[in-house]
Amino acid sequence: MVKFELIGFDSFQEYFDGFFDCLKSTNHTFSYFVDWNKIQRKAEKYEDEIMLLQVLSKKKKDERKQKLHNLIKKHPKITKVIPLIIAVRDYNMKIMDERTLEITSYSFNGPDKSNIMEIVDFCDKTGIIDLFDQIDSLYDYIFGLEVGLDSNARKNRSGKIFEEIIENVLEQELDKAGNYSYKKQTTIKKIDSDKKFDFIIKENGEPVVAIEANFYSSTGSKPIEIARSYTDLHKNLKKQNLTLIWITDGDAWKKMKNPLKNSMKELDYILNLELLQNNLVNILQKDPEIQTKQRSFKT
Repeated sequence: MVKFELIGFDSFQEYFDGFFDCLKSTNHTFSYFVDWNKIQRKAEKYEDEIMLLQVLSKKKKDERKQKLHNLIKKHPKITKVIPLIIAVRDYNMKIMDERTLEITSYSFNGPDKSNIMEIVDFCDKTGIIDLFDQIDSLYDYIFGLEVGLDSNARKNRSGKIFEEIIENVLEQELDKAGNYSYKKQTTIKKIDSDKKFDFIIKENGEPVVAIEANFYSSTGSKPIEIARSYTDLHKNLKKQNLTLIWITDGDAWKKMKNPLKNSMKELDYILNLELLQNNLVNILQKDPEIQTKQRSFKT
């Protein structure tokens, strides 16, 4: 059962209610929305090729196809920019003709001058040729598209941001606790096929606590499965004299109380961000298992 007394509560029920009372409604920081550095790198990667294609905006519509043909022939690497213009990540595409139902393959992998006519035809039929009537700067246009495409990465970024928030808490609190340090993404040998943990806390260089972290803003089967799996992980770590702290947060848990309650009855520590910040030092300094047991495993 959760060691509620070391987390500042007088009973399990008080801990249970308190956990749900201080869940965070979001973990979105300002860096959640757009990864500007990544977008800048993507746009600058083909800056020269983009500038070469920019010349099409200065040509009359009936001259652009021939100019594009000449550009590809002389600078075949500019073909890598073409998928970016239509917000596609794939450099190999198959297109069906809606009338003949025939399928044509297009490659935009760079120095292949044998398919120039096909690529020019692709640009014509997808509207890229006409696009240069509508935009002043191809670079700015692609930069804007990358901002839109980057929204697809927000789900993965959310998990990373949650880990960064926890890391900030660890940096602040471990200084108060004594001779403790931490490592990110560290593998413990012989634990669940050499499982990699989000964080490992070490005392005088020896691992004492393994941390897993996740934030849930929506319900589903995944958080429930995670809750169940950590029960077995907790038992395996106990055999190695290592303590598991599961840090989880998010409003979604308010609709999944029962599976989390079952895990709370099995694990020593299930903390949200607020409970972590307020009680980590106390846990490290007063949990007798963390303080006294000898460890015999490697990282």
